[in-house]
Amino acid sequence: MYLWNVMDYEARTYIVSLLTSDRDAVKAIKETIRNAGKIPKTMVTDGLQSYRRALEILGLPIEHINNAGLAKDENNNILCGETARHARRVG
Repeated sequence: MYLWNVMDYEARTYIVSLLTSDRDAVKAIKETIRNAGKIPKTMVTDGLQSYRRALEILGLPIEHINNAGLAKDENNNILCGETARHARRVG
């Protein structure tokens, strides 16, 4: 089973939380667009290749930032204290 969580980058609110039996990101992206009511300009993801393939299949004009680790600027997850310092050292 795969859990797909999609958050709005600025508002940090969930748009989609979807459980699937496969790595097919197409379902998660379609559900995101349906729930948001628009196609996102940018998609920031981890290193899973399913996102790239899904965007190719869907033919969407979305900028894809792939493999955004915790310490990278593209990732807006909030880290504090020692955890943030450790993530910057290893990232």
